[in-house]
Amino acid sequence: ESGVEDNDIEDIICDLCAADLRGFLHDLIRDTVQMPIEELLSSVAVVFNLRNAAGQNDKGGKPPQGPVAETAFGATVKEENGCLRIVRVDEGGSAQLAGLSAEDQIIAINGLRLRLENFEQQMLHAKAGDDLVVHAFRRDELNQFDVRLLPAVANTVDLSIDDENKAKCLAWLQNS
Repeated sequence: ESGVEDNDIEDIICDLCAADLRGFLHDLIRDTVQMPIEELLSSVAVVFNLRNAAGQNDKGGKPPQGPVAETAFGATVKEENGCLRIVRVDEGGSAQLAGLSAEDQIIAINGLRLRLENFEQQMLHAKAGDDLVVHAFRRDELNQFDVRLLPAVANTVDLSIDDENKAKCLAWLQNS
């Protein structure tokens, strides 16, 4: 058995679609062109909604079930051993600008020990520009960080079917 050459896959796709999609495929595979995802989905009656995340566990896919924070701490945290461990810090986010790093262990914000649910409630009620005093361990050293909250960035997607064109979406799904 032999492998498949780079262009063979594109040729197969063009044959299957009975259309010359080489330019589109080139942009998709070999370039950094921003794909028109919203436009492509709307052509088959799928609504693309970009929004703020509704909490640490909101991975998108469906609309949020509750309120959504207007601010962002700028880090993903996980509750462990009575503190919040920073799993990931967002580039240019509030946490990074204050000097926090991945693996820091937050033990208190504004002088109060917190759990994940308290943290998320605090973020729901916070406003952009609010200042937080964060106490966290980095390795075994206790540090204080002054965090100024930034507005949340719309980085979570949910999809739905356009009710007025539901038949169009179902036809597309049946032909896929």
